[in-house]
Amino acid sequence: MSLQKQIKTDMVTAMRNKDEDAKNLLRVIMGDIDTISKAKGRTSPIVSDQEIIGLMKKLKENAVEMKNQIEIDILDGYLPTLLGEKQLETLIKGIISKNGYGQKDMGKVMGFLKSNYGGTYDGRMASVIVKNNLV
Repeated sequence: MSLQKQIKTDMVTAMRNKDEDAKNLLRVIMGDIDTISKAKGRTSPIVSDQEIIGLMKKLKENAVEMKNQIEIDILDGYLPTLLGEKQLETLIKGIISKNGYGQKDMGKVMGFLKSNYGGTYDGRMASVIVKNNLV
């Protein structure tokens, strides 16, 4: 199930359960998803999971600044767990060796990571690991 469908389903559940905090936050998220879709001139209201994860990260940063633990907890339920340094290094080494990437291919490795694992790793950490592993 896509993240967008999951959010919509959870919003209906929150409405039925009279969970005002979840309902209100999920309504905001659905509104932001519609805004993203319209801003990109799409004919379909469907937004990719990566775009939604990016939106949720921004909302979480705002919730952290506002010290709103309820929103943080709700958003954490949708955000993927970040890969640890060892997991990320193993993944990157596999990508490099499988595709035969060399020193000039950092952009290709980072692009592959973003398109296939976007939102599941720390970009700065990935950049350092890629630099250290390209020969």
